[in-house]
Amino acid sequence: MWSDFLAAFALFLVFEGILPFIDPKQWRRV
Repeated sequence: MWSDFLAAFALFLVFEGILPFIDPKQWRRV
């Protein structure tokens, strides 16, 4: 169970780090 949680959290961090580069205008408020 913890492995799935950590995997989801890791993916969340990855997306949070990549999305601003893909669409910077949409994430300007961050």
